[in-house]
Amino acid sequence: MFISSIIGIAIYVAIGVRNAIASGLILSIPVMITLGFIYVCLVNFITGPMAKKTMERGSKEHNFKRPVTLTNHDPFTLGSIIRIDEESGKVAYVSFQNPFTFQLVQAKDITNVKSGYLAGPFGTTRYVYLEFFYDNKRVRIPTFTSRRMEMVTSSWVSAGIFKADAFRDALLRAQKVDG
Repeated sequence: MFISSIIGIAIYVAIGVRNAIASGLILSIPVMITLGFIYVCLVNFITGPMAKKTMERGSKEHNFKRPVTLTNHDPFTLGSIIRIDEESGKVAYVSFQNPFTFQLVQAKDITNVKSGYLAGPFGTTRYVYLEFFYDNKRVRIPTFTSRRMEMVTSSWVSAGIFKADAFRDALLRAQKVDG
């Protein structure tokens, strides 16, 4: 991908602006994919520590007693942090795209809590997630992502499934709290 963007720039410089527009259309898709991947990596790297500080500050301010935290910073997804307090029934969320905004809801307001994976051929997947609906909006937090298809029985996918199931169960327990 990186090499294709260098080649595109070299063609642009070598044959001039007019002719490069036609050749640039051919190479624009790999270049855009590369730039998108770089953007995701930079956002996760730069804003991740800010989001973690926001989560810690907000959790302390709202008296989280026994929190369970899921931090998603997989390479192919924009990061996020979700924290569930099973004792008080609170759920907090901070996105790496907006690291200064602490979002807090009651677990009883969350519906359709589930975990799962997108099945591929021959018992494979590349995406495992925790999913729920809040205010009729779907929130999906990945616990495993990959560019390649991985067997569902592999240790990486199994760990992602275990993590998604554990957070689903914690969220369901938090929903039972009167808060």
